[in-house]
Amino acid sequence: RMEPSSDPGAGIVTPDAAWATLLHRRGWERVSSLSWSPCGRFLAAGYHSSDRPIIWDAATGEGTPLEACVPFASVGVSAGGVRAVRWSPSGGMLVVCFGVGLLAIYDAKTWRFRRYRADGPVQAACFSPNSRYLLVAVNA
Repeated sequence: RMEPSSDPGAGIVTPDAAWATLLHRRGWERVSSLSWSPCGRFLAAGYHSSDRPIIWDAATGEGTPLEACVPFASVGVSAGGVRAVRWSPSGGMLVVCFGVGLLAIYDAKTWRFRRYRADGPVQAACFSPNSRYLLVAVNA
């Protein structure tokens, strides 16, 4: 539990097993975006250091990287990392945005994806409350 303090060092918080679990996977660094699934069990995490977001299972602490959806990832070229991850309110989809003007929408049951190209670097995205529409912010 964090409480207000006049101590300047009080802003430094150490993990206590009663309230925190540290999620870490070697090679995935510099978190760029986090999004809880509507059911509260899964945490999607995007990283500047990888083009593959990780889905963390809060019940087990296990993290699973999603299949690479960037076509040139297999030849070692980066899409600039993940800019944003967002679950749909229904929990059925996850959108992943990349700085190179790509975004992918994953089906949360099968983890298959559809890839789309934007007119510029994708900065953010969000679903409508009914999960039928997706708004994407692009720097053109």
